[in-house]
Amino acid sequence: MLKELLRHNLHLNGDDMMLDIGGGTGVLAGYFSNICKEIWVLDSETKKLRFGRKRRNNVSFICASAYPIPFVNGSFSKIMIVVSFHHFADQDMVLQEIKRVLKPDGLLGIVEFDLTTIRGKVVNFVENKLGKKNCKFYTPTELKEKVKVLDYGEINVVKIPAAYLLTAVNTTN
Repeated sequence: MLKELLRHNLHLNGDDMMLDIGGGTGVLAGYFSNICKEIWVLDSETKKLRFGRKRRNNVSFICASAYPIPFVNGSFSKIMIVVSFHHFADQDMVLQEIKRVLKPDGLLGIVEFDLTTIRGKVVNFVENKLGKKNCKFYTPTELKEKVKVLDYGEINVVKIPAAYLLTAVNTTN
């Protein structure tokens, strides 16, 4: 369901250069590699990347942080972040970096746990209290406002069980 939701809402096609931020072993990237012209996974965990490189030859992997993103301006037509946005220490800077490397009219897709659901509240509790991490989760409305402030256009939210997909168009020219 998630794969098809992303494919449909990001309007993936054979011309797309896609970046999967926080994509780990590249499971989703591997699925989309048959659709996109080129796909990259950016993650800071070398073990996950090593695992992915061994299994997904049609995906490129780079070990790096989401800030700064080590690509030139306008490198990607599509960028996705699937249940990892809450881990970024400076989410505003990450959103600005995404805007920089996203082509004009490119699409950003963020899938996150929904704090308005029981599962979202449980994940938040487990990550922040039991895991003692400093994760920042947002309701769909809160994330939409955060993205809107950075001058992304055409922001949409699709609710899915215990989560949501936010898509936004890069209006930078």
